[in-house]
Amino acid sequence: MAKTAVISGVGAGLGAALVRRFAAEEYRVAMFARSAGFLKELAAEVEAEGHTAVAIPTDVSDPDQVKKGFEDVRRRLGPIDLLINHAGNAVWSRLEELTPDDFERSWRVCSYGAFLCSREAAVDMRDWGGGAILFTGATSGVRGRAGAIAFSSAKFAVRGLAWSLA
Repeated sequence: MAKTAVISGVGAGLGAALVRRFAAEEYRVAMFARSAGFLKELAAEVEAEGHTAVAIPTDVSDPDQVKKGFEDVRRRLGPIDLLINHAGNAVWSRLEELTPDDFERSWRVCSYGAFLCSREAAVDMRDWGGGAILFTGATSGVRGRAGAIAFSSAKFAVRGLAWSLA
């Protein structure tokens, strides 16, 4: 029986590569991102290759959108077996130029979004007795770097979330 994967933060790079890889492994893949047009194009490409991929435009920093997104996945593809938290938001700036809103947005997308998605996916995994939650990272999640104050802080938080869940 095919399994269902949700991948958050699907963009043209690693996110799209993850979609293609898991679809090729016969997962039914749900894609979350804010860019509806890109998701629709990628879903059509994956479907043309004979696999299942659905575009679910979702801002992972919005609890209502995340809840509705997971409800849509369950309705269309079934319970979630795999979640890959990949969403990120980077603002490259020096401390003096970094706004509180930019700093908070990085945290909301990377950390808070991963929390919201993990909490939703865990319901199915607990009910079915299995599953996996994966997190993509960055060097900035292991050591800070100049100009990446918001991103590094958010990725450090993601790392802490992953360790705590494990």
